[in-house]
Amino acid sequence: MKNILILGGGLTGLTSAWKLAEAGFNITIVEKQGKLGGISGTFKHKNFNLDYGPHKIYTQIPNILDEIKNLIGENNLLEIQKRSKVYLKGRYYDFPLGLKDILLKMNPLIGLRAGLLFGTAKIKTIFSKKDISYEDYLVNRFGSGVYELVFKPYAEKVWGNPKELDVELAKTRVSVSSLTSVLINMLFKKQRPEVSAEKFYYPKNGIISLSEGMQKVIEMAKGKILLNSYAKDIKLTDKAIQEIKIKHNNKLVKIKPDFVISTIPIKELPALLKAPQNVIDAANSLKYRPMILFYIVVNKDGLFNDNYIFYPEKEVIFNRICEQKGFSKFMIPENKTVLTVEITCDESSELFKLKDKELYEKVIADLEKVGILNRKEVVEYFSVRLKDVYPVYNLNFKNNLNIILDYLSNIQNLITNGRQGLFNYNNMDHCIDMGIKASRYIINNGNDWYEKIKDFNYKIVD
Repeated sequence: MKNILILGGGLTGLTSAWKLAEAGFNITIVEKQGKLGGISGTFKHKNFNLDYGPHKIYTQIPNILDEIKNLIGENNLLEIQKRSKVYLKGRYYDFPLGLKDILLKMNPLIGLRAGLLFGTAKIKTIFSKKDISYEDYLVNRFGSGVYELVFKPYAEKVWGNPKELDVELAKTRVSVSSLTSVLINMLFKKQRPEVSAEKFYYPKNGIISLSEGMQKVIEMAKGKILLNSYAKDIKLTDKAIQEIKIKHNNKLVKIKPDFVISTIPIKELPALLKAPQNVIDAANSLKYRPMILFYIVVNKDGLFNDNYIFYPEKEVIFNRICEQKGFSKFMIPENKTVLTVEITCDESSELFKLKDKELYEKVIADLEKVGILNRKEVVEYFSVRLKDVYPVYNLNFKNNLNIILDYLSNIQNLITNGRQGLFNYNNMDHCIDMGIKASRYIINNGNDWYEKIKDFNYKIVD
């Protein structure tokens, strides 16, 4: 049976390994970190079990939920009624934000302006020029009022200047085709936007349960998992990978795979493959934004009833907050709660370089300002800083990505896949789906992977 080497032990790589192991393939996973799962993971801090930010299991892809239930057991999944809010102009609103809220609950002048500009935008859409940027796409469909109220400030906080972001980001993040009609209807009827999951599932012991379930299957099938390891060098001969040198426990291990699935950041592959300089330059042009997860332990049983709350305005330092208890009460002791605060910034920024104590002063000041908690209730705080979290869809990303993919398509026994491997903005269910498709591709001796990935047009459902 073929020997399959998988670079990266996040959800996509693990899913492929799981399915290929079940099919009888010899599997080796190489993971740089000391644990599996990537950012879809859970870690222990004293008596608290914490995820790397909020995660939920919700999918519109057929059979994915059944796969998850079979993997970890339906009894280990909690069904949760989704509740979320957004903070705008000093008030909290249900999220997704409806046009009715904008018109009736906000400052009348803000609401009227947003409503009028939304209507104007609908007329202008008929005559508008081609959408190039994130800003073009949303202004043409929502008007500058709604855009400047919600979409623009949030984009600036998470990804950067909206004028310099590709239209693909807006198409992925905002389901305009359904949201537009629903926003109009909400003026007259009580309807919830169809772009939002009303219920979702969550493993009661943390999102790491998915990775642990896959790991169990892989190890039962005698698959190898090399943690704290990474590819050091790749030897190509006649457009095929012959050998990969793996750095494992400070030693070099040589592996001769029949096939390689790479789910590591695609920007790292060309240098490993000693690709032509134009391909390496394209890879170096792909940018990510890191994220700071700031955890605050609070001496209360809970702070709010929502799963998470969005803060798009630049006056507030964080993008989103959540409580781990909002997903599972089994992970946090009684009479305590842990608030997770998400902050996105450039790695070179002063904000990213701040020490926890300095960052805490900024975070707690804004948490008090928006009415979430009082600093007297805080027991302790700490941060986890993650790099390469959000792919930045700048105006040149497609061209650079295609240069890399065109080069990789000529390597017979290598495919790149996953959120990192395809520079793809997606959710956990999409990662699992991509992993399953990659395993089927190998099982069926496929030869058109780079045509298949053109169909990976996933929509983000909040």
